[in-house]
Amino acid sequence: MTSHAPAGVARLAQLVGCMAALAVAHVELGAQVCIGGTSASPGWLALSGGRAYGNASMIGVDVARSISRTVALFADGGRTAYPAPDPHRDRLALGVAFTFAEFDHVGICLTPGVEGERIGDLRVVRLPVGVSLGWSSASHDGQRRFGAKVEPFFVYSRETVAMFSHTSRLVSGRAAIVGSYHRWLLGLEHEDAFDRDARWHTRIRFGMAFK
Repeated sequence: MTSHAPAGVARLAQLVGCMAALAVAHVELGAQVCIGGTSASPGWLALSGGRAYGNASMIGVDVARSISRTVALFADGGRTAYPAPDPHRDRLALGVAFTFAEFDHVGICLTPGVEGERIGDLRVVRLPVGVSLGWSSASHDGQRRFGAKVEPFFVYSRETVAMFSHTSRLVSGRAAIVGSYHRWLLGLEHEDAFDRDARWHTRIRFGMAFK
């Protein structure tokens, strides 16, 4: 076991602890609260930019839409650019959030998905399955809303180049905060993979909520 493993387990324990601490007591929030939005609208479209491990920069776009009170679809894609001569990474992810528990201002969802990444000639397919806890609250006038989420998840990954392939499994997690004013949305998200490569990225999201 590498020296990174204890630190990864400790960070995962902290995320799970945050989830337990937030779970207090019934309001119909909607599944979008679990995936980084607020309870103000049925979804959003946002642009993002940030930094990633390896001195990389990243840009992207994400979209989410509730199809019922308890189910939401989401997708995000983008490019991570590394200093030359390292190749850039193109990524596209699709997923769904199923709400299975709700409390006062809090929703808990199962978040399975599929993610594809291209790095030069390397193709990566990942199947993440997470449990996300989201929180949302509004100001007294209802014009400003605030939200947060924590989401540990398990990832099955398959990397393929030419005729060769390799599979791996890892535990990862993300945490995010978001605020909205009328239809405008601003958020911050951090994701960290708890493996020996210590992969991470932090991004700022800016977008507009759907009516």
